[in-house]
Amino acid sequence: DDDEEESSEEESSEEEEEEESDEEMDFDDMPFFQAFMEGWLLTDEYTTLGLWALMVGLIVAYSVVVASSDAPTYFGLLLGSSALTLLFTIIPIHQWFHRYELRDSMKLEIALAGVLHTVAISTMYGAGLDDQRNNNVDSLWLLNAFLMYPLIVGLSFEFLNWKDIGWVIEPLDKDGDGKLSPMEVLMFIGSTPVAVGAGSFLMLEVAVFGPGYYFAVTSILLYVAFVKLMMAVYNWAKNDFYLEESFQKRGQRMIFWGQVISILLGVASAVPALGLDGLDFVYCMSVFFVLYITNQAILLGARYFQMDSETVIYLSPYIFPIFTYTSESTDLTDETHQGVRIFKMLGAGLCWGITMAILITPVNVGITFICFFLLAIAAVAAICVQFIPLQLGDAARFVSDRMLIDAGKMTYEVARKRREKFTLYNKEWDEIDEVAENEWEDDLGAALFSDKQWKNKLADMGMEQASDIASKMMAKEKDLRYRTNKRGKDEVRDDAMYNYKDALAAAMVGGHGPFAFLFGSGAFFRLYMKVGGLLKKEDEQWATILEDYDKETGQRKDNMPGPNYDHKVVLEEFKYQDEDLTKAFFEEFRAFAHFQLLVVNAAGAYLEREKILFQKFLRENRFKLLSNGIAPPKDIFNSSSFASIDITLVAVWLSGLNPDEIERFHLLKRHFSEEVGVKERDVDRHDQQTREASHAIMDKRKVRENDMAQKRHKEFRDRYERRLDQWLRALPAEDKSRFNEKKNVWMRRPNAPVDERDMDLRERFDNEVVLKGADEGMANAQKALAELESGDTGCRVSKHRRMQFYDASFPADGSALGRCEVTPEVCRWMPAIAINPDSRLFDEGTDPDDVFTGRIKSKWLMSALSMLSAAGGVGDADVDEQILRLFVGQIGPDGKPMYGTDVGAYGVRLYKNGQWETVIVDDLFPMLVDTELVE
Repeated sequence: DDDEEESSEEESSEEEEEEESDEEMDFDDMPFFQAFMEGWLLTDEYTTLGLWALMVGLIVAYSVVVASSDAPTYFGLLLGSSALTLLFTIIPIHQWFHRYELRDSMKLEIALAGVLHTVAISTMYGAGLDDQRNNNVDSLWLLNAFLMYPLIVGLSFEFLNWKDIGWVIEPLDKDGDGKLSPMEVLMFIGSTPVAVGAGSFLMLEVAVFGPGYYFAVTSILLYVAFVKLMMAVYNWAKNDFYLEESFQKRGQRMIFWGQVISILLGVASAVPALGLDGLDFVYCMSVFFVLYITNQAILLGARYFQMDSETVIYLSPYIFPIFTYTSESTDLTDETHQGVRIFKMLGAGLCWGITMAILITPVNVGITFICFFLLAIAAVAAICVQFIPLQLGDAARFVSDRMLIDAGKMTYEVARKRREKFTLYNKEWDEIDEVAENEWEDDLGAALFSDKQWKNKLADMGMEQASDIASKMMAKEKDLRYRTNKRGKDEVRDDAMYNYKDALAAAMVGGHGPFAFLFGSGAFFRLYMKVGGLLKKEDEQWATILEDYDKETGQRKDNMPGPNYDHKVVLEEFKYQDEDLTKAFFEEFRAFAHFQLLVVNAAGAYLEREKILFQKFLRENRFKLLSNGIAPPKDIFNSSSFASIDITLVAVWLSGLNPDEIERFHLLKRHFSEEVGVKERDVDRHDQQTREASHAIMDKRKVRENDMAQKRHKEFRDRYERRLDQWLRALPAEDKSRFNEKKNVWMRRPNAPVDERDMDLRERFDNEVVLKGADEGMANAQKALAELESGDTGCRVSKHRRMQFYDASFPADGSALGRCEVTPEVCRWMPAIAINPDSRLFDEGTDPDDVFTGRIKSKWLMSALSMLSAAGGVGDADVDEQILRLFVGQIGPDGKPMYGTDVGAYGVRLYKNGQWETVIVDDLFPMLVDTELVE
């Protein structure tokens, strides 16, 4: 017993010593090699290292095999060293954009890439060239490869860094001191001048020392295309991720004509009489395929850069259709055409390989291309097929009943809105229809406007399910061939449509029909029956087809008679029903995909939420954990952000807790989750109340908005009639007579053709009455301001001005303020000139500090104005262009707008209800003090 006690005490002391040594171990300062050798890495980390070593070993083994089996020997070694160089270049770049720090392992990988690159070039120079290597042009290409590779790596790193910062174009003067230092200039232009200069020099070398004229021309064109592409990317980033139309059209034309020219040159190279020596058909076709693949890749890349980082992709089990979904939208986006582009690229590459395999000897190159693109097609198809099942499998661990119910409700609502019936109504279209019925005599007009069924098709989107439509089509298809007898069995009707068996019997037995010539118009069958007669065989036994068909005519026997069926009508309906079936099936499949993506998105959001809450729990409950004997590692909290906790370190720490500590940890975590749940329910309840209140406000505003819309429409119409009346008064009698003849057509059909002799009259009508190409709202506001400034309408005599404009739609009394909390404190309303005699619009420019908030809660508007005023610069005494566009000024004698006023009337433009709306307001302000002047 004493021995056992001593041994147990020794074991416990050893365990305590091990625990103390573990606690004293500082893993942050431990070198990676030590952690690897002493077994401190995780199992997954050892597995990753093993796979990495296996990959490097396979590359080396492959290069050795190629070097020992193929000539020249150095080719295999060059292949292996190039692959490893590329590998050791990509990995540190990838690590940098995930860690943003240069570690010793990354330095080692960069050094290895440099050494391998140098060794590869040296090997080629020493073993790949002859004794006259210094006078060999191949030495020049090796030197170019040696120098260009690090330059290309640097450019790629700059491009990736630009993408990482969100394609932001940094200002030239970064510190904003108004002076440009050499360092600022170098940081702004980067390595672009060096790259352009090196590329231009390389193209000069290709032109002088290249293998041929056509290769030089192609290389130069590709270089120019690459420079244009980078310019387009810069333009895209500068214009807030929109590529100017000129760049788009230019690029499309370059690629299109490049493909056309390559095909024409390829065909011309096959004609010896044209004398295009040195031009190879395969080379031209290769240029065509490269341009085609490049075009598809650019379109795919453009869509990729447009996608949000949170976009979820849906790939059906059959690859197509393809959809994308983001939480910002409530519906899916069909991306099937993007998937088609991917397979177009791979298909073009496959055709490229087939072309080379047919026309190039030996066929190794072509077969290599074929195998590569076939493997790529198989890999892409496999990824697409398993993509959604893997996502659903990951999401299944976090899916709750509530997620499924909410996803189902949202999917149903979106699907219902997409398929519900709607009516298209447009007064102008209806008027055009009436004019067409009365005036259009040609067949085109009648075809467009007399087919009521065609117009109804636009508005008819049924709610039938695809299965119901398919069942109806199958029932009608059955009725085309069968009738039901009194016993409830189906029998072939006497006017049934032919199936393949009927057509075969008619051609073979009866000798009629479009395929009768294949059977000698029945002669072969009659000869066959004679042979059966000689053998004394029964007809139906010798030719089983005669069990159902007549021997003489080839028609079916025992057909069930009855009334004729209108096959033509049913077959014509099949076309529309098939379209309805396709549409209904697509919408149902879309809803199914929408449901799956909603579930995947909800599960992903739930997982992210749990991560943040767990990190928040560790941070906010650190002292509670310590008081319960649970001490988190000191290096978990490396910043104040909830997202900066080292999850891997937390996982290792949790796996080392004893059962009692784990139980206390989960107890604290459960209490924290309950508290967070209560807070979130309160937030949800408040949000629901806010939504209900906002909906109630919107419902109350509907009547007001409808009245204002009707008023705006009436004002526009009145202004239009006034302009028309004034314009007609100024017209000569001859022009007025011609206009009255064309008036109805021009007013109802703005795009109607115009006679050449009426062109000038129509142009004046469009410019002076219709205001074609101008903002009618601004034009009406400018006219209204001019009328107000004359003092004829809307103005009254005032002691502060000769005439003061009073806005009748927004009177200066308590009704204008409504239920504002400061309404009882308002003692009077005063114009701006009475508050400050020196007040002027845009005095000393527009700056953010010009905007102040008063007692009325209008910070939402004031903050927007402050941000706009800061967009054009601060403290420069200039009026920002974006602020200027919010105001309407009178047109002065010089044709420029004037924003001053003598009556206190201002035109303001606000973007509401999807359009710019102009409002004329006075400058009367509510006052809290009864005084004439406020200093």
